[in-house]
Amino acid sequence: MIEVGYVGRFESNGCELCAQSLDDLEQVDIEEWFGLECRAVEGNCFLSPCFIMPAARHLAPGSKLIVLRIRSSVSRRLVGLGVFEIQRPTWRRPVSCLVAFRTVHSFSTGLLLDGSATPAALRCFIRYVSLPGQPWHAVEFTDLNVSGSFGAAFMEQLERAQCEWCERESYRRALLQRAAQRPTDRLTASCKRDLNRLRRRLQDSGKLEFVMSCGSAVDALQVEEFLRLENLGWKGRSSSSLLAREHHATFFREIAAAFAERGRAFFYRLTLDGVTIASASNFMSGDVGYAFKIGWDPKYAKFSPGSLNEFAFLEQFPDLALSLRKIDSGALAGSFIERLWKDSCTMSMGYVPTSAHGMMMLSLMRRAWVMRRAGARLLKWVVKSRRT
Repeated sequence: MIEVGYVGRFESNGCELCAQSLDDLEQVDIEEWFGLECRAVEGNCFLSPCFIMPAARHLAPGSKLIVLRIRSSVSRRLVGLGVFEIQRPTWRRPVSCLVAFRTVHSFSTGLLLDGSATPAALRCFIRYVSLPGQPWHAVEFTDLNVSGSFGAAFMEQLERAQCEWCERESYRRALLQRAAQRPTDRLTASCKRDLNRLRRRLQDSGKLEFVMSCGSAVDALQVEEFLRLENLGWKGRSSSSLLAREHHATFFREIAAAFAERGRAFFYRLTLDGVTIASASNFMSGDVGYAFKIGWDPKYAKFSPGSLNEFAFLEQFPDLALSLRKIDSGALAGSFIERLWKDSCTMSMGYVPTSAHGMMMLSLMRRAWVMRRAGARLLKWVVKSRRT
């Protein structure tokens, strides 16, 4: 149950917000959650029950996760949902925060919102988190897509409510947008020439094929094949692969099976003489796809099989029967995928102060962030000057 001190129910703007422990949700609640995900203004596979439930079991056991559910006061329809946890002050964040739940395998946070009630649901959420007496002084979102439909609506409602978004860091993330122009037409001539040359050299070693699997066609064999490939490279050597940590591997098996069962998984791979040498796992939420992880056989490293797999997918993307508006790469700035995926979005990490104390402390933190970034730039300049 929610600990004493949390406001469990709140009504505002024609919406009713209920705070409930994740453990207390019943199957009917989870099915309602799935329904909201399908009609959300912007899908997010990291907010899907397919992801959250296995993550809570295997990656965050014992965490007191809170599900904030927002309903229309008139229709009683679920119009908003977010998963959070309360975190105590630390030296890096000197106030208690309501933190959007994420794991080491989460690449985007936010809320799921019904497109027909987005403004009202957001106003209700903002007023709820800002209620006096709540056991937090700020709300934190990490990897929030402020260029997307949810992010833009959230920033607009924060401005209307005269709440501040205290950004700690931002970066550009590669996207693949569905458009009239074929994505390969946007690649540079040198990029296409290099990849085609590598592909021809690899084809000299055997029969090279690109294989795509969607929905229930993503079976346990392909999942284990992916885990094996991801473990072969540097992640395996550094013990950071999924297979290197059994509870992470179990988590991946469960989310892959859950997304596949609902037709929301798609894997693509390159095979050489029938043996998979590169594989990519991806999931869907609404009309948005999310690239999750990749794996490839280092034995073929000189041919860049991971890049060739992505290049082959890029060639096939316009003709694939995937009802996706865009695919989020989940990558950090500077990733190799930027060479192939030419669209991008802005990812932001920051806080919304919800009390005077939170505003004061985060204002001080913001000055520290500015000084730290200035110091880093100065150090970089000094090092560069000495080298020259």
